Amino acid sequence: MNSCKIIGGALALASIAGVASASVTTIGPFTGDAWENYETIGPPGGTNGPAEIFGGEATTYDQNANFLMIATSLFSFISQTEILPYNGNIMGGYVTGQAVIEFDTPVTAFGGYFGTADVHTDSFINLYDGNGSLISSEPMNFELGEWNWHGWSSDTPISRVEIQGSPTPGLPIVMDDLQVSYIPAPATGALIGLVGLAGVRRRRS
Repeated sequence: MNSCKIIGGALALASIAGVASASVTTIGPFTGDAWENYETIGPPGGTNGPAEIFGGEATTYDQNANFLMIATSLFSFISQTEILPYNGNIMGGYVTGQAVIEFDTPVTAFGGYFGTADVHTDSFINLYDGNGSLISSEPMNFELGEWNWHGWSSDTPISRVEIQGSPTPGLPIVMDDLQVSYIPAPATGALIGLVGLAGVRRRRS
């Protein structure tokens, strides 16, 4: 009996430890501290090198082409499928289907709408911290000609994301209405309390 209890307790502890170590959670659509719809980056066409997004707090580019499409539509002659922006007139396009976003200010939540005009399989996103260490690798799905929301929150602040539409580069992906939430600033009440405490100390001295 005792040995059974010990084994059961060990399994319970292992289960709790597994939950506690999971720092990334899949989340639904949210309104973040900043958002990006690609409308103000430039005219339709594209831009070379990393493009500033989220008001200059991040940059994005295609991992292989180092080129960002500014697209009004994406059409595939292979699938005969077209996808239009989720919102507005512009969306961001990544010609090889492998996108990078680097945040100057780390974020605790990231999400947006993702689409494609080609058939993608084995898609995923890698989330990295400020030291370049992998926080988590999460699966994604790109449905042909449709927009899908994907979002994640992390206990460890995210400094970089890498989105792989497919293991083999070559099939474009598009994004729109991206959202991020930043690390919360210290509570206003706590700051007021510190100011009050400093005043008391001055009066006592």
